[in-house]
Amino acid sequence: MNLNIKNLYLNSIKNSDYVLVTVSTGVDSSVLLDVMLKEGYKVVVGHVNHHKRSQSEIEEQYIKSYCEKHNIPIRVLDYHYDGANFQAEARGARYDFFLSVCKEFNAKAIVTAHHNDDLAETIIMNIIKGSNMYGYAGISEEVDLDNNVKLIRPFLEYSKEEIYQYAKDNNITYFEDSSNEENHYLRNRIRHNVIPKLKDENPNFKESVLNYSKQLSSSFDYIRSQSISFVKNNSFSIKEFNKLHIAQKKDIINYILDNLSIDSSKNKIDDIIALIDSNKANAKLDVSSLYQAVIAYDLFEIKKIETKKELNVSINSCCNIVKDNYTITLSTLYSEDSLAIDEDVLFPLTIRYRTNGDKLIIGNGHKKLKDFLIEHKVPIEERNNLIIVTNKENEIIWVKGYYKKKALNPHYYLSIMEDK
Repeated sequence: MNLNIKNLYLNSIKNSDYVLVTVSTGVDSSVLLDVMLKEGYKVVVGHVNHHKRSQSEIEEQYIKSYCEKHNIPIRVLDYHYDGANFQAEARGARYDFFLSVCKEFNAKAIVTAHHNDDLAETIIMNIIKGSNMYGYAGISEEVDLDNNVKLIRPFLEYSKEEIYQYAKDNNITYFEDSSNEENHYLRNRIRHNVIPKLKDENPNFKESVLNYSKQLSSSFDYIRSQSISFVKNNSFSIKEFNKLHIAQKKDIINYILDNLSIDSSKNKIDDIIALIDSNKANAKLDVSSLYQAVIAYDLFEIKKIETKKELNVSINSCCNIVKDNYTITLSTLYSEDSLAIDEDVLFPLTIRYRTNGDKLIIGNGHKKLKDFLIEHKVPIEERNNLIIVTNKENEIIWVKGYYKKKALNPHYYLSIMEDK
């Protein structure tokens, strides 16, 4: 039985750059390492000891001895984690470790031994749990990671049976993980109870799975490329969004959630699209404990939830005050972007945020500040952070950026600068 590396990217860097091969010492990764060495790749081995089984110490010593015997550089992550979210935490720790090894050796790729059975298991798991088009496609052969490193899975067209056969034909030493026989994890239940029945139903199951994954992946790649070009800084025009097909709309929302590492689900995406379809000029929806979806007229964005700042400063004379990230200056010297104030100003001046009932003097009458801001299409997020300046009689003389009471005999100049 022969297994070949057919990946174009790997073939393009053969004999020139290191590639990191992740080796657990199971049959899959042990076979992968053997194939990579026989095909002439410059290999560095990455091994992770999770300390979940007593046998893991034996496996670590074996792979160290193997690499020493074959003059292969190896790096080992000694990983301890006993929390409830072991699978997710360990996965993140592994890839951080692998990327650090790539940086050390200037390796251009991380190569893993995921095979066709893994691909089928992942597809079925995601169908059961729910996912997006990318998730339903299963596992990609190539993924771009940080620092110009690619994640390559060259065995996706090979079945577990073929890998076992290669190991037998080539006398490959490997270790079996006893936890793979347990049905505690969903993946194991699918592996033991579902995949064998599907293979019985379809002799060409391996080819069908690969074809399904490739077709869905290529469709997703096209849709995602359109989403990336549509979104700017996790925001977009609602008017333009409403012209799109629903499939594109859903992927755009999913893309932004992915960008911000926010857990996605069908219900969450549907709720966000419903918010956009509500035609509200200003609205918001919490999408996680840290982020919210915000509508401000034609602009939609997902942004961090901001804690409302407090600002209440009283000024009785010329001064220079630093307060809550603001530098407030009142002097008799003109300054750019300042408020000109009459000589007979009624002190104290108060600098604050807007409150319910605020009114502006417009001509000989009054207008509610809220109505004024709506007329000027000021987004609600901005309204809540507008700086208001009032005189002793609580008359608004400045809404920074939008309104100034005209000074007939300027004498003072008020400047309020936010420290970024």
